[in-house]
This record gives sequence, C-alpha cells and structure tokens, in this order.
Amino acid sequence: MGAEMVNELEQAEDLLEWIQWLDENSIYTTCKLVGYDVAYKRGPQYFTSIDNIQPNRKVIKNIEIMVKRSRQFLKKENKSLDLSVSSVVNLRKMGKTSKKGYVISRIKKET
Repeated sequence: MGAEMVNELEQAEDLLEWIQWLDENSIYTTCKLVGYDVAYKRGPQYFTSIDNIQPNRKVIKNIEIMVKRSRQFLKKENKSLDLSVSSVVNLRKMGKTSKKGYVISRIKKET
C-alpha cells in the first residue's frame, strides 16, 4: 500500500521475493520493506528512499532473537501464529488488514 503511494510497488514486490524466513538477507530485506509503512501511515511526503535503510549485523541479529523469542513464547503458551510472508500477502489481498495497515490475524490454540 505504501509502496504504491510512492510509485515503488514493483520494487517492493521484487523485494518480497527475497524474503524466505529468518536468514540475514530476509531480515535485511524486511527492514527495507518496512520503510514503505511510513508512506502509508504518515503520508508520501514523509517517505524517504528505502535505499537509506541499512540495518547493520547487530540490528539484524537483534531482530532474529526477538522473532525467535516471540515464537518460543507463543509455543509455550500453546498458541500458534502464521508468520509466513505468503500469509501476510494473502491477508492483504483478502482485505483483512486494519485501517492503519496492520495485518489482522487470529492467534489460535494448538490442538
């Protein structure tokens, strides 16, 4: 949505292709994609090029740790959450996002 507002939808879709899961390149690419969120939530006038987003190894490692801890917590609480890129893209296509663009998803108890 934000990428479309700044005429960079094709570039954003190309970046999505590079995201696999929790490897360094996927986290780096995800950090860049989050830059489009500014255009969507605050307006295109606040957007700066995603080329300016250059997360270092420490930031990437911290994100990896945060995601792993979140998954461990959800598992401990007997809940599951689909965090795959395809699930987020499909939810957006189905219109299951909030007015601010956050993905609305259900956390369900594992059986």
